[in-house]
Amino acid sequence: SMIKRHELVHPKAIAVGMVGAEKVFRRRDIITVKPVSHWNSQGRDIKDGEVPIKSVTTKRKKNEDGTFGEVHFFASWQTELHVAQPLDEQGNVPMNEHGNFEI
Repeated sequence: SMIKRHELVHPKAIAVGMVGAEKVFRRRDIITVKPVSHWNSQGRDIKDGEVPIKSVTTKRKKNEDGTFGEVHFFASWQTELHVAQPLDEQGNVPMNEHGNFEI
């Protein structure tokens, strides 16, 4: 397969041929998927109840028990535009759980 880690064949894509035992798809049927952090940096949030369309085991980050973690990828139709939180009573921008401002 020539599909990269962050790419996926669209679920509704139709194969246009076969090479050996492997299906062949049009390039326009290959979509780019991104992890949550990338969607957040583009001003998009994952919709409630969405299941990752692809998960990849990471080789760099290990969990506390010594096993490798997973990176979950989402497609564009699984996201929505980020809606900023309203200002608090004093007119301040709200902070997240780490004490950072999220705009």
